[in-house]
Amino acid sequence: PYRRQRQMCIRDSYNILGVLDQSVSPLELEMALQTALQSAFTEHEFYLDYQAQCNINGTLLGAEALVRWRHPQQGTLLPYEFLDSLERFGLMHALNLWIADNVCQLLQRVHREISPDLILSFNLPLAQLYTTEFTEQIGNVLQRYSIPANRLVIELLGDNDLFSDPLIMTALHKLRALGCGLSVDHFGDNYQLLSLLADLPLTQIKIPGELIHAMQNPDACMLVEHLILIANALNMNVIAEHVETEEQFKALAALGCPALQGYYLFSPMNEKNFFIVCKQLTEIRRSYNNVEREELSPIDYKR
Repeated sequence: PYRRQRQMCIRDSYNILGVLDQSVSPLELEMALQTALQSAFTEHEFYLDYQAQCNINGTLLGAEALVRWRHPQQGTLLPYEFLDSLERFGLMHALNLWIADNVCQLLQRVHREISPDLILSFNLPLAQLYTTEFTEQIGNVLQRYSIPANRLVIELLGDNDLFSDPLIMTALHKLRALGCGLSVDHFGDNYQLLSLLADLPLTQIKIPGELIHAMQNPDACMLVEHLILIANALNMNVIAEHVETEEQFKALAALGCPALQGYYLFSPMNEKNFFIVCKQLTEIRRSYNNVEREELSPIDYKR
């Protein structure tokens, strides 16, 4: 296992650095990769895209923040291409704090200029919660930007076995005590996480893309319906991700799925474009509501 892991690390280094010379030693690769990752922070090469989330009627609810690396030679790299390397060099903590700070900064602006109802979320590896000061640091970020904690959702990623670790559970309860929303979408083999849902301090279930893409199968469709019912029974929000086709959208609407995310609705967009979309959709919704109110008589409206 160690040799296989080492080979994967070397492969990742080749891929990220774009090294074609196979004679470069693994040690040189590792040193070069570490330097590149550290430089990504100082040169502001990491950035966030935002994928909008809407309810079934098209009302904007918020968005999920997605980290990218604008590599000077390789172009845009997606998380799966560099997060393991960040973890290996002990840089994940710095990235997660940077993400939380940027998300809360945008959330502050969105609340001030558009609507206080919108929610933003970001992904967090469960293993990050072993860093004991992390929950306190999240609290400091919320305080710095005067963000209502219930408008920030932390989407938990990683090995589901960690949910049984007392240290992780303590950290999760601390985040909930702050008021943050907690979401999970990785149900693992045989969806064993379902048996833990009642004991976890979660506020949201995300229906994973694998299930959404398999909804032409009646069994998968039934499982999606049951996840929606479970979320409702546990008083949790539920959102379907990776909704990419009209057929998937209609099937989810028929099942009563209240919230959606995916390319059928919106592609990930940079912060500037997301802010513009937020503003336009919110203004459209307000105009629509005003028209509805004008059509009511004063007596009806008071009702």
